[in-house]
Amino acid sequence: MSRLDTAYYELGRLDLLAENDSIILHEGRIQADGPTSEIFHNEKLLADCHLEKPLRMQDCPVCG
Repeated sequence: MSRLDTAYYELGRLDLLAENDSIILHEGRIQADGPTSEIFHNEKLLADCHLEKPLRMQDCPVCG
């Protein structure tokens, strides 16, 4: 496995986003650990960790 600067691991399915927890790792440190919906609404955290919201949370016309 190669080293990643940022890793995102979702515990569960995307369609159950509000009911799941996620852990965000960046540069070997835990940056966030909590409800996925809260994490993906934290714009500063996403920017700092070089992440973007899933398409379903970006008002994607194809994804819903």
